[in-house]
Amino acid sequence: MSNIETIRGNSVNKINAEAHTVEFQNGDGVAYHKLLLVTAGIGCHLVS
Repeated sequence: MSNIETIRGNSVNKINAEAHTVEFQNGDGVAYHKLLLVTAGIGCHLVS
């Protein structure tokens, strides 16, 4: 069973790797066990 939460549209202010927490610019925060941080990007179609 996976317990994955997706949070979109928030800017990260600080990541505390020792405490396993992320603080957002609006002051909210979350704790994590494992973290995947994805930055903005544009997808492209690869032609083979």
